[in-house]
Amino acid sequence: MKNFYTKNILGFTHTPKILVYGFTFMETIIALGLLLLMLAIVLPNIKNSRGRDNLNSTSSQIISVIEKAQNQTLNSLDALQYSVRVEATRVVLFSGTNFTEGAVGNEILLYENGVQATWSLNGGGQTLSFARLTGDTNNYGTITISLTTLPSTNKIITVLKTGSVSVN
Repeated sequence: MKNFYTKNILGFTHTPKILVYGFTFMETIIALGLLLLMLAIVLPNIKNSRGRDNLNSTSSQIISVIEKAQNQTLNSLDALQYSVRVEATRVVLFSGTNFTEGAVGNEILLYENGVQATWSLNGGGQTLSFARLTGDTNNYGTITISLTTLPSTNKIITVLKTGSVSVN
């Protein structure tokens, strides 16, 4: 066996230092705590960012559907008038002014995950119909698109009497 005690010049004995490499338990706990703190700060921002992206995407898609209905009406596609029905989780482009669920020509746009809509249209309905010669609508008003998890985060789509569409 090797003697762990040595004498120095003055004759005192001491134990030599043993070098140990690695992290102590306390250092590991502190590092994990800092990592959890950073995750707690970053994750909500990532989740909200995804929600805002879904909101922006859905509002753009709804505007496209409304403009498509107006353009098809103005162009007298198939000699028909086109309309858009607004619902909580989807919009439907259809021909004519009376909506029929499941009709062959209906084009359905489902909203992105976590997005819902409310509407306030002139006349109290949920359908936007466009006049064939002018593209005007008597069902002008607003469509509010919001996140289901955070309803205060929203976009408001405004449809004017002239049929023009804007978003805030």
